[in-house]
Amino acid sequence: MSILEIRELYKSYGSKEVLKGIDLNINAGEAYGLLGKNGAGKTTLNRIITGLAFASKGKVNCDCRINFLSENIAIYPEMSAYDNLVQMYLLANRKAVKEEILKLLAEINIDNTKKEG
Repeated sequence: MSILEIRELYKSYGSKEVLKGIDLNINAGEAYGLLGKNGAGKTTLNRIITGLAFASKGKVNCDCRINFLSENIAIYPEMSAYDNLVQMYLLANRKAVKEEILKLLAEINIDNTKKEG
């Protein structure tokens, strides 16, 4: 059963088009995260889904409760990205495997500026 359906979603701020034809379907029981560089449109898309902003064009049907966390997503801001991910794994009752976490950080291009523990 689809709980979130997005079709041909566009958003422009003046002449700057920040979302271009987004299509997304999320079914009950699925969880998604948006990853991307600054300016990629993640926050804009989330704001449209949650009703905090309006699309320039397109359709959003949402039949679910949404949690939205933006900007500072670290559980512990004083800790490294690596150590925050370790905490996320522990909260999810998963074993925090160092190689898996380092691979994830590399894949999403997040700089682990603080020394991991």
